Amino acid sequence: MMYSQNTLLRLNILSFTTCLLLCLGACKKSDAGETGSAKGYATGKITNADGAPIQGARVVANNSMIFDGSPSAVTDANGIYKIKLPAVGTFHTSAQITKSFNGQVYILELTPDSYDEFSIEGANRNFVWKLTGQRETASMGYYGATLAMNSDLYSLIEDYSKVTWTLVPQGKLIDGSQGATLTLKCGAPMTSDYAVLRDIPLGRYKVSAVYKENNLTRPLRIGYLDTPSSAWTPEFIMDFQPTLPGYAESQMVFTEN
Repeated sequence: MMYSQNTLLRLNILSFTTCLLLCLGACKKSDAGETGSAKGYATGKITNADGAPIQGARVVANNSMIFDGSPSAVTDANGIYKIKLPAVGTFHTSAQITKSFNGQVYILELTPDSYDEFSIEGANRNFVWKLTGQRETASMGYYGATLAMNSDLYSLIEDYSKVTWTLVPQGKLIDGSQGATLTLKCGAPMTSDYAVLRDIPLGRYKVSAVYKENNLTRPLRIGYLDTPSSAWTPEFIMDFQPTLPGYAESQMVFTEN
């Protein structure tokens, strides 16, 4: 088929325009996609461990060069956030959510997919809400809660590592997931894990404890450390208390008397 010169010119213009629009669309999608990076912005998505989006989490682009230059944003219904960065600085992102649970208010830290700093050009940083696992460094501890144990003044138990604790979830965990029964013992004496149970998924538990040595197994009475001994029982409903932002702990006491 033969085309006139004018027809060929119009076809070339149409083809060029179509290609240009497609390129612009691709660039726009790449520049500001759902979770892709956008120049001059910190962007990303926050989900729970199952991949469901989390709405209402606050993300901060912490500026390591300017004290009061750390903008923030809150995730939308799809778990997406986008933060416009200042013109000066280097940044790393952090994220938290605040949850009311069994009469307590907890501030919970979220886990980024990268701890690397980035420039004013921007970067994509996604976060996951984890109930357990080690934080960025060993000195920062774990995402899970801590049970600290103490013996009664008149107890004859000297080695706490011979006490076995059983924690049975009462209802769902703080993230809405189903918990599992935990059977735990602390570390040996003179170690950093002595007298503590670490990295427990945050929830409400029915707790019991037994002392085991040789062929002896003896149920213990337990309770909160700051309660009178008359309130200590063989089974106890325990909640963790929020301490520093991102941390929760329960101080427990036991006795064989």
